[in-house]
Amino acid sequence: TQELYLKISTKNPSRFAACGRHCPVEMVSWVEALHFANALSRRDQLTECYQFSDEMVLLKGGIACSGWRLPTEEEWGWLARGGEQHIYAGSEKADEVGWFWENGSVQTHVGGKKKPNGFGLYDMHGNLWEWTSDWHGCNYPEDNEWCESDERRVSRGGSWSSRIDNHKASNR
Repeated sequence: TQELYLKISTKNPSRFAACGRHCPVEMVSWVEALHFANALSRRDQLTECYQFSDEMVLLKGGIACSGWRLPTEEEWGWLARGGEQHIYAGSEKADEVGWFWENGSVQTHVGGKKKPNGFGLYDMHGNLWEWTSDWHGCNYPEDNEWCESDERRVSRGGSWSSRIDNHKASNR
């Protein structure tokens, strides 16, 4: 939420800041999301999962890291499906679970106002694209180093500005 992001990072980069403290934070790069995950880990006295150098990011401990980290694309898909077989996260009808171009009033919305999925997770579709730790066409190096570019990062879930076709659990 904008409230949590502001509390942890002391800034709110959101274009839709007027949406309010319970709205999602947008306008955050992939690298900024990793820094935020590390800050959450420090707050919760967990291991920081990311180590930064001039050109690379290292995922310390891989996906077994005990701190906050972005999900892999596979993890995101599993979480979005919520143990169910719906087209969208929690429903066959996109409007029940997410905000998108056709119903989003061209802005973000307060989180948790739509139907949750089978795991009780809200907003897996719509409102904002969500970063994953994966990138298109990536063959991961054995040492888990990734370049810092957002250019080919995989995001999932669709947003208020994307058409309903982009919101299926299988879409990337």
